[in-house]
Amino acid sequence: MKSVLVITLVLLLTEMGSAQDPGIRDTVRFGDWGVYLPCPPCSGIATVPIYAYHDEYLRLIEFYLETNGPIKFSGVEFTSEMDDHFTGQQMTFAENRTAISLYNPNPPFPPPLPPGSRYMGYLILLLQDTGSAVIDTFRPAAPPNPPISFWTPEFELIAPSFFSSPFHLVSQNIKPGDSNGDGSTSLADIIYLVNYLFRAGDPPASKQMADANIDCSVNLEDLIFLVNYIFKAGPKPLPSWCNIN
Repeated sequence: MKSVLVITLVLLLTEMGSAQDPGIRDTVRFGDWGVYLPCPPCSGIATVPIYAYHDEYLRLIEFYLETNGPIKFSGVEFTSEMDDHFTGQQMTFAENRTAISLYNPNPPFPPPLPPGSRYMGYLILLLQDTGSAVIDTFRPAAPPNPPISFWTPEFELIAPSFFSSPFHLVSQNIKPGDSNGDGSTSLADIIYLVNYLFRAGDPPASKQMADANIDCSVNLEDLIFLVNYIFKAGPKPLPSWCNIN
């Protein structure tokens, strides 16, 4: 019988005054999860992409999130676009809670984040067991207290809507970066990926797991990522959420 980890995302509803323009509401949503959950020991990691839409320029973004069940926050990675507009980034932990903020301490350089619909980055979670778990929001102790808030350069507050759905995760025994599917990430995976990319060799055992840099494709960038990880103590490959053909 397969072990299943069920993850549900819930956002506290907020009804409060803000700078929200009429029409399409600003939104935040989590996308499909990428999961590495080997069983046994039924523990691993997950990546959760964050997407947002807003029709105002932004100089500050705040998230207040908590976990319940066999998962814990490990970190967050933002895209280079977010890095270009928010030179200040902070993530603080307290038991099962975390506060994430992106801010620009020296406006107008760099300039505020322009309006648009964009992929912001991803959360990194530690999966400790199978079973049920929840990512929820909480209101911070200090005002203005929205679980997720956007701030304009004029310091007007926007409380975006949030959309997500339950996730059903089954065990995945091919490691991130494990191109040949032998259960480890090593020089053999670099050779395997070279043969696939440049010599018409066999495709990776799992293209999702071979997408080491999480750019939703298997290419030279993944090969460079693996070389840096194995030989230069670079960052560890994480599971991609992308469905790659």
